[in-house]
Amino acid sequence: MILSASQTEIFYSLIDQPNHVQQEALKLLAQQDPEQHEKISSMLASEQLNHITQLLQHGASTVCYQSEHLVGMHIDKYRLEQLLGQGGFGQVYLAKRDNHTFDQKVAIKIFEPWVSKILSQTPISAQPFQEAHILAKLNHPNIAKVYDGGFEQFGGQSTIYIVLEYIEGITLDNHLKQCDLSCNDCLDIVIQMCRAIEHAHYHQILHADIKPSNTIITPDGKVKLIDFNIVHHLHQIADGQQLSAYSRQFASPEQIAAEPLTKSSDIYSLGRVLQHLTESLPFCNDTHQVVQKATEPNPTKRYSSVTHLLRDIENIRQLRPISSRCHDKSYRLYRAIQRHPISMMLVFFAIISVVLLTLAMVDKHQQAEFEQKIASEMVIQLRQSIYDKSVHEFDLTHEILDDFTQRIEESGVIPSRIHKALINGLQQPYPDHE
Repeated sequence: MILSASQTEIFYSLIDQPNHVQQEALKLLAQQDPEQHEKISSMLASEQLNHITQLLQHGASTVCYQSEHLVGMHIDKYRLEQLLGQGGFGQVYLAKRDNHTFDQKVAIKIFEPWVSKILSQTPISAQPFQEAHILAKLNHPNIAKVYDGGFEQFGGQSTIYIVLEYIEGITLDNHLKQCDLSCNDCLDIVIQMCRAIEHAHYHQILHADIKPSNTIITPDGKVKLIDFNIVHHLHQIADGQQLSAYSRQFASPEQIAAEPLTKSSDIYSLGRVLQHLTESLPFCNDTHQVVQKATEPNPTKRYSSVTHLLRDIENIRQLRPISSRCHDKSYRLYRAIQRHPISMMLVFFAIISVVLLTLAMVDKHQQAEFEQKIASEMVIQLRQSIYDKSVHEFDLTHEILDDFTQRIEESGVIPSRIHKALINGLQQPYPDHE
């Protein structure tokens, strides 16, 4: 693009100015000459990206030298003992209190000088300490504590450092390699991570870099989230690709696209961690559905809060229905049987017993009615046969009737109801014979 002389003069007069001076000048220029404002803004943005790229290249080329050089040096009252790890924005050291008051181990994260330089040129220069102060107020068993922070000079360059709780343990990645985790083990890990993020979100702070390498598992199995990405707003001064403190495998689409992050971004990352932990385990439909909902590309379709995600994962762990299937009655019954197999088996047998008893009682009642009907008919026929002279050539005597009654009483094959009805019928008063 060919600039006029006035545009060139404005550009070079602003290029070395602090960001707030540039913004004030651009705001004034936008009111006076919108077209010129657009061109100058574009040139300044392009120059800033070039400057950032150079700083990144310089930082990458010097990080090893700086890491070796800092071991043994002092920051405030701490002596750097050992390099624990390093990432895109700096290194983490094991340090010990060195003022002879009491013995204390801490972890100190030291940001690269180029990060401090970039922050000093942006309107968000105070953000690392603003969010570090918030982190220092967090008090949760699954979050590494933040104790202190400040600026320190190394080799004539000013850099930011933050003093953190030192946690003995291994990263979740290494824990997965060393241990054969069951489904419940994996769920327990993600439940602890969710509780930590729930606490952070309550205090209006994001993690913005949730991944296995930022999760420590202590020897007693407790989860500790570390390395809250307190510089995650840096994407606002670049295109999201030159400056990125996240893992693409666990980052949300909006984070990769350098868009503003929300609590939903952390929910997405938690879903990816859950998927990562359970992908080699036998398929579980409930876990699959939770992962799908948590990692929806559209943030509005994800869980509305980490609390809802936590509740569903706890439901899977406790064999309870998840939210998306809670209206399915057969599924709820299946989950109830899984939770209480013995109790449900006893209930099942009790129901079967009641049904069989009821059927038996109904059958017995029907049989009694049938026998009573037979007995009544036999008595009627018997009485007619005994007292109807038209069917006898001789009169039946009392002795014959008594003998017949005795034979019935001694019979063991006649059903009791029929037997009783016959006896009652035969014992009725005999009519007089002429």
